[in-house]
Amino acid sequence: MSIPLLFSRVLRIIPVVCVGMALSFVNVQSAQAQNLGWFDWMSPLAWFPTIDGEAKVRLIWMSVGNGSFIAQTNFAQDGGSLRNTFHLGKEELFLDSMVRFQLNRFSIRVAYEPRDFAGFRSGGTTYAGTLVAPLLAEARISYSGLRLGGDLDIVQWNRTRVGIDLDYDFFTPRFVYPSVSSASVGGGSIASTFSGPNAMTLGFHVVYNPLRTVFGGSPILEMRARWPVLGTEVTDWEIAGGIASPSTLLGSFSLMAGFRSTRVSYSAGDTSGLVIPTTPIVTFHPTFEAFFEGWFAEFAFYY
Repeated sequence: MSIPLLFSRVLRIIPVVCVGMALSFVNVQSAQAQNLGWFDWMSPLAWFPTIDGEAKVRLIWMSVGNGSFIAQTNFAQDGGSLRNTFHLGKEELFLDSMVRFQLNRFSIRVAYEPRDFAGFRSGGTTYAGTLVAPLLAEARISYSGLRLGGDLDIVQWNRTRVGIDLDYDFFTPRFVYPSVSSASVGGGSIASTFSGPNAMTLGFHVVYNPLRTVFGGSPILEMRARWPVLGTEVTDWEIAGGIASPSTLLGSFSLMAGFRSTRVSYSAGDTSGLVIPTTPIVTFHPTFEAFFEGWFAEFAFYY
């Protein structure tokens, strides 16, 4: 083969090689951008959408850390500390659950979290300033039900996510308020249950999982926080850490432990009620504030 003929064939191959190298570079850049989440906004149009999910169960040991209930009546002020006056400081064990479905950057969460604390308010018959016939009236906080949430991931990288959340409670906080008079008559005239409105909150989430395995597992850290937007004022935050298993065709799982704190506050407005025999109807303005806090352990499955 002559040198001019060889040279001409090389010249024909060079453009093909250059085009192939350019296409390979574009593909690599696109893949890197997708890993960083830069082009995921258009993925339903340009790529097949990514589908993920999560199911979680949690055992949480929670108590009423602080709080108060105050009823300003047209006669006097009643109420007091939730722990001291209504004896609601006992710790309780609850089982929480949550499922999450994710399509690219968007997630929908449904969580069920039972919260029920029972206490009492003491009263009775006195003689010469001495309690001679002690009687009890029940006090109770109930804050249980389904919460619907939506997540938008601003940053996505492997199993690491950072974004904002919007949550809505399909349940309302309730407090059974026993008045001094109802306790004195043996609980026969317990005041009504005071309920707050449904809560809507706005918050953020951080899930950090670098996928660097240590003895077959990788560290994982989760943080969530939310603040009130409408309805009952709910301020809630939690932080947890643990270890996650490697991803397989069947999914993966994680084991974590953490701490959670929740503040719930509302005002029931001017209410007429508290009907006690031989006493008139009382109009009062109740306000409620409670802090729930506790440690938890959880198991999560990812698919």
